[in-house]
Amino acid sequence: MEALLKRRMLLLDLAVNILLPLWIYQHWSSSVGDTRALIYAALPSLLWSGVEWLWHRRLDALSLVSLLGIALSLLALLLGGSPRLLLVRESLITGVLGVLALLSLLARRPVLYHLAEATLRREGHEALLRFQQRQSHPVMQQALRTMTLVWGGGMLAEAALRSSLAWSLPIAHYLAISPFILYGSFALLALWTARFRRQLKQRLSQPDRQEVTA
Repeated sequence: MEALLKRRMLLLDLAVNILLPLWIYQHWSSSVGDTRALIYAALPSLLWSGVEWLWHRRLDALSLVSLLGIALSLLALLLGGSPRLLLVRESLITGVLGVLALLSLLARRPVLYHLAEATLRREGHEALLRFQQRQSHPVMQQALRTMTLVWGGGMLAEAALRSSLAWSLPIAHYLAISPFILYGSFALLALWTARFRRQLKQRLSQPDRQEVTA
C-alpha cells in the first residue's frame, strides 16, 4: 500500500512539474508571449512546493531551487527579461550553490559540515554530539570535503548543461527535458551520497572492531 502511494505521488509530482508547465506554456505562449507564458508555467511548481511545505513542514533541495527560480522569474519579468533568461533561472541558482560549495573547501570546515550539523541539531542532542565528536577523525574530515567537492562539481555540471540547452533548444523542448536533467542529477548525487555514507560508516567502525578483537 505504501509503495503504491509513493508511485502515485511520484506520478503526480512529474505531472505537476513537467507535463502541466509544458501544457501551460504551449497554451498561453501564442496569446501572451513567451515571457509571460513561462511565468504562468512556473506557478504549478510554486503551488506544489507550498502544498509540500504545509504537509511536511519542510522543503527539500529541489523545492528550494524551484522557489528561488520562481522568485528570479518574477524579478526578470519586472525588469523585462527575455524568455531565454527565464529558462536559465534555476541553472543560475544551482550554479551559484555549486560555486559556493567549492569555495567552502578553502575554509576549515566545508559547507556540508554546517548543513549536516543543522540537520542533526533538529534530530536530537545525542545525534549532534556523536557527529561533533567524530569531527576530529581524519576519515570524517576528508569525507566531508569529498562530499562537498562532488556536490559542488555536480551542481556546476548540471547548471552548465541546462544553461547550454536553454540557449540552443526550442523553448518547448527545453521545458520537456529540463526537469529530467535537474531531478536526474540530484538523484545521482543522492545515490552516490548514500553509497559513500555506507562506506564511511564501515571505515569509521573498523578501529572499534579491531579493539574488540584485541
